[in-house]
Amino acid sequence: MSSRTNGHTLGHFTAWLFLLFMALLVGLVTNTSGSNHATMAPIQGASSLVLNVKDLQATGDGRTDDTSVFAGALTKLAENGGGTLLIPPGTYVVADLNVGSGTVIKGTGLPLPVLVKRPDAKNIINILSVRYADSHGVLHDITIENLALRGRSVEDGFSEHIHNINALGVARLSVQHVRFEAFQGDGLYLGRRQQQNGEAIHNSDVTITDNSFDGANNQNRNGISLIDCSHCIVERNVFTSVSRPNMPGAIDIEPNQRDEIVRDVVIRTNTITGSNGGAGAISVVLNFKDFVTSPGKITIEHNQIQNSKNGIAILWRGGMTTEQTPSLDTVIRNNIIKEVDRPMTLDGVVGITVDNNEFSASRSELQLGCTFGAFGVHFSNNRFERIGGNSAHGIMLCGPAADLVFEKNAFTNLGSGQKDGSAIYFARGAATNVTFTANTFSSPAHVTQVAIRAASGASLRAETNTWTGNVLQDRIQQGTFPHRGE
Repeated sequence: MSSRTNGHTLGHFTAWLFLLFMALLVGLVTNTSGSNHATMAPIQGASSLVLNVKDLQATGDGRTDDTSVFAGALTKLAENGGGTLLIPPGTYVVADLNVGSGTVIKGTGLPLPVLVKRPDAKNIINILSVRYADSHGVLHDITIENLALRGRSVEDGFSEHIHNINALGVARLSVQHVRFEAFQGDGLYLGRRQQQNGEAIHNSDVTITDNSFDGANNQNRNGISLIDCSHCIVERNVFTSVSRPNMPGAIDIEPNQRDEIVRDVVIRTNTITGSNGGAGAISVVLNFKDFVTSPGKITIEHNQIQNSKNGIAILWRGGMTTEQTPSLDTVIRNNIIKEVDRPMTLDGVVGITVDNNEFSASRSELQLGCTFGAFGVHFSNNRFERIGGNSAHGIMLCGPAADLVFEKNAFTNLGSGQKDGSAIYFARGAATNVTFTANTFSSPAHVTQVAIRAASGASLRAETNTWTGNVLQDRIQQGTFPHRGE
């Protein structure tokens, strides 16, 4: 072979190596882009069968019951192994539509087609692995997009277990560009399904993106309930007028059984206004300490919560201790939470990072560990401003607590100006290994009297605590924080 040919071949080989390197690099960047959650594989395409509900004589006039047309089309797609159901603009009255694997339900044109729940229906759309499931018992590869789903909370009021979409046991589900309206229970419910042999069917690889959830009158449970979901993304959704005061909130992660799974969940870039739920606009509520699969790896980032009852809540109930409860390995970062009653509640938790959030204009204090304690919680680079206007303190901590770190946070105008008020208040219980480093305490409005105050019922061991490099401005006193060193 000539030297020219060798050089030409070597050049092609070098170029191939370079392209392979760049592909690997792009893949690496894509899968490490600032969250606990790997990039999700795309939903696989359905078969080539396409049905149009108008061609099948659906009326879409808002009065005629079109359930039989939709149900017949969906059954045909399910028996075919999948396909696409097209829905042109119109208002279709339907009830309990069952969806099979490989199905795309897609609205076409503007205005968005509307599916209205028939008054006697349980739900609008069901994705149930007891129906149309394959040999493995799990529905898979389902997409719902570009339409509106309208419930009956305005006409019929609250009903906790009536949903616009009810999904029980599905792998690879995509819900995008859907307008959820007036749901009585949840806009979208993701729960576990139990097979006849007793084996649980879980939800996995779910994306809920670019949707809107309008509860209309707050007579609902949640916008989204993640009862069982792993490798799930809730991103760029808008929530308004969601939840009764005795229900959780806009987005609720709450397994109800020990064998339900919530892991690798990302709640990102959502906007929540007017959530009246009592837990939090975004809440994680764990009612067992001995889950079959430990919950965790939850990322809550870049969300905005405003004019709501509460902000973010993570509660692990059940008498936890550091030995009994594994780390949640959860990150709360880059969120904006303002004009709420309580900005955050963390209780019964181990392993939470709260980084670079903005908390402002909240009437009540942020609470940490005030029923079951808290361990391994790290606050860094957060901005706390005008929190606790209706209470004496901005942040209240309770024991048992250990390994708490406050680093490089800015505390501004916390508390209510009362004589015994403070930015941070240790209310009761034992706290060890508490560190305050490079924080700034200021109060131009002169409402913060002292940085830290400890009640007589609180026990802080000076030899385990650290106070270093903190800045006190506007005549704020350090207060009562027993510590070693500086």
